[in-house]
Parts: sequence; structure tokens; C-alpha cells
Amino acid sequence: MRGCSPTSKPQPSSRCIRGLFRFQASRNGAGPTPQWIYQFLPGSRPELATEPDAGTESDERVAGAHFAYLQGALANQTLVMAGRSQDGIGPAIVIFEASDEDAARAFMEADPFISSGLFGASLHPYRVALARTPE
Repeated sequence: MRGCSPTSKPQPSSRCIRGLFRFQASRNGAGPTPQWIYQFLPGSRPELATEPDAGTESDERVAGAHFAYLQGALANQTLVMAGRSQDGIGPAIVIFEASDEDAARAFMEADPFISSGLFGASLHPYRVALARTPE
């Protein structure tokens, strides 16, 4: 598969892409860890999603715990990425790896934003198809 190695620029063909996925799965001797995404939904205080000044000191503590939770998940390589739109309208999401739906749901429900009730969330199986390699 010339041009399909992880060190060369892949050619835009499905054969090459399938080969790269097989290579990535075989590196660890098993298939890739399933990925999941959750999108935050309005919770007990929907104004928090659109009004930056609506948060209380308690909300700020929960936000700090949420950020620390995701930092820990990043450090142990569970978190793939997390972020939110900057317009107050678009989504806030977390993409992460978990072995199965029960583990994914447990991870999501342990997020302080969810466990506190400030936000709800919608969980879905997910797979990153393309991602830029950090320089």
C-alpha cells in the first residue's frame, strides 16, 4: 500500500483508509477502543448555556470541577477532545474512549456538570474519522 503508511501522506482512497485503520488497530494487538460523544443539554438552569453572567459562585466551583475532571481524563488518555462553541448557541461536546456503553455512560454521568444537574447530556457512539496530528 504505497503512500498509505502512517509516516507518509495517505492517498484519498477507501483502500488506503481501511489499511490505515487496520494498521492502527494492529499496533496494540486489538481493535481500537470505542469512542463516544456527549453533547451538553440544558439542565436545571438553561440560562447558563447562553448567559455568561448567570453563573453563581457554586456554579463556578462546579465548572472548575468539570474542567479538572476532563483534565484528568486527558492525562490518562481517556479524553479525545472537549470544547464548546463560542457563540452561546452551538454545542458543547466531549469525545472520549470507553470500552462499552455502560462505561461510557458512567464516565459521562461522573462529569460534575452532569452529576450536579447543571446540564443534561446526550450520549452517542462516535468515531473520529479525520484529525490533525498535533505538531
